[in-house]
Amino acid sequence: MLPVPVVPVFIVLLSCGAYIRNRSRNHGIMTPERQKIFHAALAGGMQDPVNLDKLAKSFEEQGLHEQGALLRQRAALRRLPNEIKLARRKVWRRAIKSTNRTAMLQLADAYDLEGCTSAAMRLREIISGLQQHASDRIG
Repeated sequence: MLPVPVVPVFIVLLSCGAYIRNRSRNHGIMTPERQKIFHAALAGGMQDPVNLDKLAKSFEEQGLHEQGALLRQRAALRRLPNEIKLARRKVWRRAIKSTNRTAMLQLADAYDLEGCTSAAMRLREIISGLQQHASDRIG
């Protein structure tokens, strides 16, 4: 039978080993390699929703839940029917021609919630170029 003090020491050593092993994998840290993969997938380098889901799962397993969620949103967008994609394009084209800052900001926020980060960022760039006193009508 093992003496009582050996058991806690053994548990502490196992815990330290597990910590070092997980730390060495950069668990939960967005490394430069992961950033390249993530940004490439968001920029359209990965079109297949199944592959986006696999990548999302990989990010989530590494403790990067926010990035995984965004990749899952992107996969969901890729799965949309073509009719909805066409309707979304029409809304986008109308929005970028608009002078209604409030409506454009609301649309940019909606795009962010759906995972369309590039579209939201582009809308905000357009909004920042509009004059403050521009009329609030859709043009």
